[in-house]
Amino acid sequence: MSALDIFDVANRYAEGEISLSDVQDWLVPRLGAYLADPTSTASELAGLLELLSAEVASRETSADGARELVLSFLRRHPMITFNLAEKPTGSASNVIVQAGQLRAGSASVSWAPRPLPAGT
Repeated sequence: MSALDIFDVANRYAEGEISLSDVQDWLVPRLGAYLADPTSTASELAGLLELLSAEVASRETSADGARELVLSFLRRHPMITFNLAEKPTGSASNVIVQAGQLRAGSASVSWAPRPLPAGT
């Protein structure tokens, strides 16, 4: 399980491939892991999905409204998708067989060098 998994599930929900109930079935057993780092974008997304599930269940938010909020979140936190390919077999050198996707979130700086003192 990685932070990318929750973005994939949220994206599938936003695109209408799965229901909010499917999201909950997937998320609940993993929720503790995502909430362990409350400063992460994955944690923020997990919290949003949990809140929307409660709001839809109590009819404070419509299913369409919830889907739109998830889509809005994903637009604010863009992902890069790479199509991974298997190594071709046979004699053709430029044949590509799709094997899956890898999605990565927006870049963030975790380390930045300090400027050198003046005069060095």
